[in-house]
Amino acid sequence: PRFPPCHSYNHPHVLHPSIEDRITRFLRRSVLREGHYHTLRDKGHLQNISDGMAFGIAVPSAILGNPVSIPKMLMAMVTKLNLEYVEYTPHGGKIEKMHIYTPKLQNGNDKTLLFVHGGAWGSGTPWLYTTIAHFFLLKEPTFGKVVLLGYGVYPNSDIEQQTDCVATAISRLSGNVVLMGHSSGAHIALLALVRLAQWRTSPSLIPKGHRASTYTDIHNLLGSGQLCLSSFVGLSGPYDISHHFDYEAARGVEELSPLKPAAGYTRENMNRVSPAVIWERSVMAQLSEESATEVWPCNRILLVHGVEDTTVPYHATAECARKLRCGGIPVDELYMPNAGHGHTVIEFLMGKGEVASSVTQWIRQADQIKTIRSKL
Repeated sequence: PRFPPCHSYNHPHVLHPSIEDRITRFLRRSVLREGHYHTLRDKGHLQNISDGMAFGIAVPSAILGNPVSIPKMLMAMVTKLNLEYVEYTPHGGKIEKMHIYTPKLQNGNDKTLLFVHGGAWGSGTPWLYTTIAHFFLLKEPTFGKVVLLGYGVYPNSDIEQQTDCVATAISRLSGNVVLMGHSSGAHIALLALVRLAQWRTSPSLIPKGHRASTYTDIHNLLGSGQLCLSSFVGLSGPYDISHHFDYEAARGVEELSPLKPAAGYTRENMNRVSPAVIWERSVMAQLSEESATEVWPCNRILLVHGVEDTTVPYHATAECARKLRCGGIPVDELYMPNAGHGHTVIEFLMGKGEVASSVTQWIRQADQIKTIRSKL
């Protein structure tokens, strides 16, 4: 058969395949050929389907489920927030823009949130996450500016290019910045930080093709005090891409997911875009634990994951935290029982919930710690 039986795809973190995974396996086994999956994936159709479903199903469902709060929230964004679009890459384009929200009446905060959306490296768009600006600027005024990052996704951009987009956006900011990402957005955001640590260790460690000047700019901004990367918050992210590919194969979605082509197809290339692996094998291999903390660009890290996540298992966060911590980087972890993959970001969109309140409290406390050395 073109696709082995489900029971042969055992994986320690796939105990009970979801209904969606079983449907995908059935279609692949009995209806669709592998080439059909590749067409959906490589021609950008998957992005159109995913974003279309979000607009056609998720948004109306949210409004129907909250007929008062959601329209009120959207109206407040129109009347109380300013929105500016800023191109941040040399070639510009309608996708690679920063969506910058600021309150029309200053809320007394000078920090900036840079949020990187997810979408399995092949879908997603900033406008789906606009209410995050409402939460952090109006409902729980924690920042003075919220930046939603627009970046190219597969098949137009691979993981390396997406990571460069994050790094370039960071280099365009100033002041106290908190970096946050969800799912694949958390992955490329952390990868950008690890790439910067690589550059600080030895510029020769940066893979060819990267915008090395971008990391030089960030390093100079950090050194001059014009930029402070105070915190990184990763929500439900996969940080070891080779391991995550095995997990996707166990679910039967590896040929439909953009992960394999976006990462470069081979195990070697997957390891090259895995922040947990790079930190362990590249940075830590060159430096002592004490020296590693000096090249790390971010003051504090919080990794958040839902225990019931069937898209990215929470073990991905636990393993990444362990590897970073072994390198002397203090990492806080927050695991939410009965929470799935989208739960960790939906609460910010809806403006309420335990995840949103816990992360907000953590960010505020993080301001009291100016350097990693002070925590150690």
